[in-house]
Amino acid sequence: MGVLFHYFYDLFNQNKFIGLIFPHNESVFEHLKLVLVPNLIYYSFIKKEDKNSFYLGLLVSIVLSMSLIIVLYYFFKLFFESIIIDISIYFVSIFVGQILFYYISRKDIEFNYRYSFNAILLLVILFIILQIYTPNKAFFR
Repeated sequence: MGVLFHYFYDLFNQNKFIGLIFPHNESVFEHLKLVLVPNLIYYSFIKKEDKNSFYLGLLVSIVLSMSLIIVLYYFFKLFFESIIIDISIYFVSIFVGQILFYYISRKDIEFNYRYSFNAILLLVILFIILQIYTPNKAFFR
């Protein structure tokens, strides 16, 4: 889904609302939306057997995938730039996050799901705020 979402902004004639949700430039920040949005869409259709494990797994998966993208991107950028490496980083990060989600969501965890759910909600709000009030830093441009 993330690969398809990469082009939604242009497909929808650079609509500002679409730009809040889908990437509209090639910044690292915009590419983090390719982790957040597809995960939220995909997992909204999954039956939640145990809400505590499910939302904790989703939160950890999203945060870990985003963190891996940032760390690996800037690590490899020290040595060289390659679109193949960038795409590989994306897929590896998503894969690791999904494996972790699968592992956590299958555990019986005594953790109130509302904390994880609210953290995910705050993450979405933060992304929208940073999209509207974008800092003038390379990470966001």
